[in-house]
Amino acid sequence: MAVPFWRSGRSRGADAGGGEESGASDTARDVEAAMRRVAAQDTPENRRALFELLLGATLTAAAVEDPPPGADQGLAMLESKDGPVLPVFTGVDALRAWRATGYAPVAVPGRTLFEMAARYDTARIEVNPASAPRGWISRTEISALADGRIPLGPPQEHAQPSRQPSRQPSRQPSQLKVSRPAVRPPDALIEAVRRALESQPDAVAGWLFLSAEGSDAPQLMVGVELGRDLSPSDVDATMQAMLEETWARSTEADQLRFMRVADQAFRETLESGAGELIYMR
Repeated sequence: MAVPFWRSGRSRGADAGGGEESGASDTARDVEAAMRRVAAQDTPENRRALFELLLGATLTAAAVEDPPPGADQGLAMLESKDGPVLPVFTGVDALRAWRATGYAPVAVPGRTLFEMAARYDTARIEVNPASAPRGWISRTEISALADGRIPLGPPQEHAQPSRQPSRQPSRQPSQLKVSRPAVRPPDALIEAVRRALESQPDAVAGWLFLSAEGSDAPQLMVGVELGRDLSPSDVDATMQAMLEETWARSTEADQLRFMRVADQAFRETLESGAGELIYMR
């Protein structure tokens, strides 16, 4: 499946795909670093920083090299039960990890990609679907980004960095639903998370739960409690290390997002049955 695209006067190939010559590699590294920060600690601040980078970045899309007779060349789109999916990449290497042949890299401004995805009612954008870091952008987020707006995302008042302790009421926001997964993830994935938590001496507990806001699809989360007062940089490093360890141990780790559980009321919510305790030191 493909959708048409419009060139902006730039040629295809290394220059269009974010190669070293184009200077786009620095932007790609910034986007990838922001993706890792969101995966390790999904806070409003980290999400906003990532979305701002994506709006201003030049990303790499996959153009079909040999379209069927009579068809225009267009960007690759995948089928899913929820609707079309647009694969997008932070660089040519990530595209080649997904498909080594058959697709040419095309440099497209982030805002243009989001506008196109919204126009075709794309169910989601998958970023780096075959390499790390990877992630996905929901239909709701696509719609906001297409308008140049930063998606608000689910409230994360219970995952504040240690330098900004939460001073909001401890009650859970009514629009944020937290529950146990109706279908438990594979044992091998849960074991990978346990091993990752065990590898970090400051991780004292971990819960598995679903987090959903409004009509958005629920997100499978791992809530992590850290045992001592760490600096913000140590928190980020610890969460990132657990994330990467899980990815190294399981090919299904892209289902998960990690967050720090720093609020006692939210911890009690998870303990009361909204989450499944999968690790305790």
